[in-house]
Amino acid sequence: MATPLPQVICPGCKQRMTPPEPTQLASADDLQELTYTCTLCGTGTVRTFKTDGTGGRAMPRLLPQVICPGCKQPMNSSEPTAVPSANELQELTYTCTSCGMTTVRLIKTDSD
Repeated sequence: MATPLPQVICPGCKQRMTPPEPTQLASADDLQELTYTCTLCGTGTVRTFKTDGTGGRAMPRLLPQVICPGCKQPMNSSEPTAVPSANELQELTYTCTSCGMTTVRLIKTDSD
């Protein structure tokens, strides 16, 4: 069974981001990386997967990396906060230290 790819939603456009082909991480034999880019606004995020040969599950990094669509610099994230209306979601606010742009990302917490 193939490793399932996570569904990533762009918080700005609210559109599903299409996953690219995974690339093998040179530093770990059992990890692959996906770099998602929103086709509407250019927002980017990275996901890392464990491929244990048993159809392992997708596991996001502790915090996704977000690139500022304006100046193309990495953005700093806040600590995750719970979303009151959704038990499994947390909200992250990202701020660009270069231009001050902010964006919000929702991440799903593990339910197990």
